[in-house]
Formats: sequence, structure tokens, C-alpha cells
Amino acid sequence: MMIVSKKHQSGFTLLELLITLLLSSILFLMASSQYAMVTRNAVDNRVESTTKEMVQIILDQIAFDVSMTGAGMPLGQTDFKMSDAGIGEEALPILLDSDNTQLSIRIPARGRKTLLTSTMTVGASMYFNVADASDFDTNDIVYLNNAGGGGEQGLYAEIASIAGNQITLDAGTVEPYIAGTSFPTGTMVSPVRTVSYFIDADGDLIRSDNVNGDVPLAPLSNLSFTYYAEDGSEITTSLNQTNVANSLASIDIEVEVELPERDGTTEVFSATKRVPLLNMINARR
Repeated sequence: MMIVSKKHQSGFTLLELLITLLLSSILFLMASSQYAMVTRNAVDNRVESTTKEMVQIILDQIAFDVSMTGAGMPLGQTDFKMSDAGIGEEALPILLDSDNTQLSIRIPARGRKTLLTSTMTVGASMYFNVADASDFDTNDIVYLNNAGGGGEQGLYAEIASIAGNQITLDAGTVEPYIAGTSFPTGTMVSPVRTVSYFIDADGDLIRSDNVNGDVPLAPLSNLSFTYYAEDGSEITTSLNQTNVANSLASIDIEVEVELPERDGTTEVFSATKRVPLLNMINARR
């Protein structure tokens, strides 16, 4: 008798292959959907985190500028008082167009000062020499303060021209002195900028100064300022020379940035800080 062995070959049927491909496709789609959702969430979280950081950075920048309000100005000088109506707004660290939606302040231009190396007498020829004019530019606002020499004078003016270390002032901008007033050698000379924060017509938060012009900081923003007196009460009336000079002591700053969501809604991120106006407070003492 002859014995014949048969080999049985195993394999997938066409139906089994189709079912396997179908299940694999479903699993792949599920995994892809889950990955996309995780990726979207990660991106959303990163955008939210970045927006929060941006809001805080902007708030810190505004707060720093506000904390420097009045630095470089002769605020404590008897003959240059913030309350002197004869001097007007040039003696004020905060400009009177400031309100609950915009703020205009005077701060040091570059953080450096210089000294007169010769006496400057207010008159037709408004020029003087300084130790170093490298931090000054034409049209800069400058303040003179002779407290270091025991004087009580201060002066506001704009620079007409610079030649080496000789600075010539625009006589038409000098406040409030009459011809003959002198500032001796050693008088402090400080470049000062007028800086403004506001929201423009497009909803962008803008920082503007008399040197760099308008600089956008953030889109889709809101900005508010609340003013407080030394006794902690809110100043609810419009700012004027009297309340700025005699009582304004701190400013509450609130920055908001809107972030559009995927579902069409908008999330708002905000930060608030109250900043004391120490230079103004000390000038009243």
C-alpha cells in the first residue's frame, strides 16, 4: 500500500483580508483623530499661554514707564512747582489729556543726564555747554535743575540744534522764565520724553513717544486707567493742574487682550497693577 501525505496550506481568504483592512483603517482614523485633537489642544494651550505672557509683559512695560513718571524733571524746585499756573502743563509729569482710556506721561529719555559746564542765562541767545551731549537730539525736550548748586530753579525747553557739546534751545519753547534768569555751572540737564499709551481706531494698543512715534504692542486690546489720590480715594473728575499737582498719587492700570476661539467665541485675558507715583509724591514733601 502506498501512503501519500498531503500538505495543508494555510492563508487568509479575501474576506478576511478585507475585514483586516477595514479594522486597520478604523483604528488608524481613530488614532489620527485623537492625535489631531491632542495637537489642537496643545496649540491652543500654547497660544493661550503666549497671550497671557504677552499681557503681563505689556502691563509690566506700562507700569515701569508709569513708575518713572516725573524722573528728570525739577519737580521739587520752589520756582518750578507742579501747581504753578504760570508754568502750565510743562511743569506736570502727567499731561491733562490723560483719562480712563489713554495716558500721557513724561519720563527720562535715555536714563542719562549731564551737567552745564558754563552758565546759561535766559535771553535771546539760548545756548549752553554740557559735559556730554551724546544722549541729546534736536527737538528733544530738556529740563534744567540747579538744585545741586543750591538753587531753586527749573526750566523746560526744546532743543533747536546741537554742535559738539553746545546745545541751543528753541527760545519760543522756554517756560516760564524772563530774560536774565541764570543757571550756573553744575546745573543738571535731563532729556525727557512724552510717552502715551492708547487704543487706536483698529483696536491696537499703541505706545507712542515724541522720538519713536507710534509703536503697536498688541492687537484686539482694551486699556483702562484709574487715578487715585494720596488718601486712597479715586479721582473721578477729569485731571487738571490742581489735582495732578496736589493729590494724584497712583494709577491703576488694566490691560486686556482678546483671543478669538475656534468655536467663534472670544476669550479675554487681563492683568491689573497699581503703580505709585513716587517722584510726584516726594516732590510734595
